[in-house]
Amino acid sequence: MSSHPAGWYPDPFGRFEHRYFNGSMWTADVSNGGERMVDPIGAASPVSGAYQPVEADASAAARRGNGMGITAMILGIVAVTTAWIPFAFVAGALCGVLAIIFGIVARRRRKGRGGSPSGTVGLILGPVALLFAVGGVALTWVVLDVIRPGRYEIASTSCEAVGGRQVYQGEIRNGTGRTRSYTIHVEFVRSGTNNVQDTASTDVHDVPGGDSAPWTVSVRNSSGTDLECRVSSVVGTFDFLD
Repeated sequence: MSSHPAGWYPDPFGRFEHRYFNGSMWTADVSNGGERMVDPIGAASPVSGAYQPVEADASAAARRGNGMGITAMILGIVAVTTAWIPFAFVAGALCGVLAIIFGIVARRRRKGRGGSPSGTVGLILGPVALLFAVGGVALTWVVLDVIRPGRYEIASTSCEAVGGRQVYQGEIRNGTGRTRSYTIHVEFVRSGTNNVQDTASTDVHDVPGGDSAPWTVSVRNSSGTDLECRVSSVVGTFDFLD
């Protein structure tokens, strides 16, 4: 039988912030953030219900440390699998930083209890992910450099109905200093309106800097509708994906 006074103490079972000790045993009266409630599981425990502040607090701290360690490991895994991906490197780097923080906290909380292996994994993967994020930045720059077409000029040469199809032809001039490839998106609009009847696109590959290359786009127009042709957008393209 414990002689410790009745009162609210840190929950020795780790399920809530505080639990009420009635002077002889723990009760099911608990609280979180100052809000009182009843533990539906009760206060049953394989150990004695007597007040044991040192052991209870140590056990709860160990469990919290283990949870922090697992979180650090998961964050580290997510970080290394995303940090190198273009545009996703920001999320990967953030997860890497959090993995380091959670790993440090986990190791401190489990100090003297064999440490936190999962927290250590997070501490290892976090810095690795930050290195990967540097590669993610470089890959993002490469992707943006390809997608952005740079300086170019579009010249339309004809937009005619030929054999049941509307054929749009033109040239694109590469205004940059190096060879580039393009994807040209075209809209076919009912004459005198903004009513888009059809869309199409075409790729133009390996246009040297300062040179021009022809392109042709066509869509079905069996009804003979009077259509106007216009270029809606031009983007760069990856040649190796074709």
